[in-house]
Amino acid sequence: MMWQQYHSSIATGSVLAQQFTVNKIWIDKNRRYLTRVIDAIIYLTRQGLALRGDDENEESCNRGNFLELLSLLSTADSDFGEHFEHYLQMPNIRARTFKTS
Repeated sequence: MMWQQYHSSIATGSVLAQQFTVNKIWIDKNRRYLTRVIDAIIYLTRQGLALRGDDENEESCNRGNFLELLSLLSTADSDFGEHFEHYLQMPNIRARTFKTS
């Protein structure tokens, strides 16, 4: 029994090695997402465009340059789109992002 478990752990890797691999994938995915967001900020800044719009709620047809650019990027990159939509669904982020004055 122990011998089979040992062979199984060699074939699939130890639990620690599996956790390390999953963590590395998660970090790489977040790094790619953050790189895209930073690139969008740099692009808008170099163009001299404002990041925010007047009305950033979900029903608005123009939520501001930053959110609209990230929405455009999410259509081109499905991984980025999943991450971006997850970000928009977070309740505390929605309250700050779509707050209208």
